[in-house]
Amino acid sequence: GEPVSVPRVTELSVREAVRAIEDLGLVAAIEYVPVDDPALDGIVLSQSPIGDGTKMVDAGATITLQVGRLGGDDGGDDGGDDGGGGNARAPGPPRRRA
Repeated sequence: GEPVSVPRVTELSVREAVRAIEDLGLVAAIEYVPVDDPALDGIVLSQSPIGDGTKMVDAGATITLQVGRLGGDDGGDDGGDDGGGGNARAPGPPRRRA
């Protein structure tokens, strides 16, 4: 693909950052990192490769974003999803049809 200049998306919300990256034909990979400050929840803290205007990548390349996730309250989301899947399956076996 055509070389694309990596956009600087740090300090944007994850939604804005992903849109900016995908608009250029790139792929956003999100890694959540725990933060204590609510102002940083859902905000891109860092990115790789860095978007300083000099870094070129091919279209379709992956930009990894480290996104703040408030510790404690939201931290349960990942575990909650997995648990939810397990709970949904759990009621299945007891329903035995005679």
